[in-house]
Amino acid sequence: MNVSRMGFMELASSEIALVAYREDYGNCKQEATGGGGTGATASATATPNYSLASSRGIQLSAAGGTLYQTAGSTLTYGGIIGGPFNGAFNKAGAGTLVLAGTSIYVGATHITAGTLRTEAAGVFPSSTALTVSSGATLNLNGFNQTVGSLAGSGPILLGSGVLTAGGSNTTTFYAGAMSGAGGFTKTGTGAFSLTGSNSYTGATTVLGGTLAVNSANALGNSSNSVVLSGGTLRTTVSTAGASRNISVGPAAGTLDTNG
Repeated sequence: MNVSRMGFMELASSEIALVAYREDYGNCKQEATGGGGTGATASATATPNYSLASSRGIQLSAAGGTLYQTAGSTLTYGGIIGGPFNGAFNKAGAGTLVLAGTSIYVGATHITAGTLRTEAAGVFPSSTALTVSSGATLNLNGFNQTVGSLAGSGPILLGSGVLTAGGSNTTTFYAGAMSGAGGFTKTGTGAFSLTGSNSYTGATTVLGGTLAVNSANALGNSSNSVVLSGGTLRTTVSTAGASRNISVGPAAGTLDTNG
């Protein structure tokens, strides 16, 4: 871990297992000890909850970086995660990572294990390629989030929040389950497929590109509304569901029932 004189912590390709954590403001230094490598040897030794001061920024290197939380532990960080490189930000470990700052890194976001919970809107860079791996969980906790693309198969807990994805104009699919009172919005010119069984009760909005679904459950609760405004919903008549309200506007929208 490299420490800048300006007071930010740089995450390189190795992981940081927050087991024994201390801050030394006098030396503008943050240290995290215990574990290392994949963090497999780390264990929580005291209070299983840690906070990184929001005044201390985290910068990702070109190789990316990882914050690792052991099972039963929670790391809370309200500051900025940045970096001018394309290195990815990785959340690893069976514990919980809580983010409340507005991050500006330019690489991808990988939630590989445990839970990442947001405590503010706009926590992720709006262009990031977000992947929620099987066994991992993204908890929006009721806060709206926007990402460049969405992929993976881990569950997403919306709460009352709306997840917006697609602005990077790429083609991806999500096979996990989204739940909660919130909704999902598809933007951008790319194609995005929902292949899992979703139960969220908010609206599904298609503002650009194509949203493809292969089952009625992919669009969430059967009473959900679908709004087409500048984009295309690709499905079948049976998939759309007889009880689902589909509306168009204010921009033109398309319903492609060829499946």
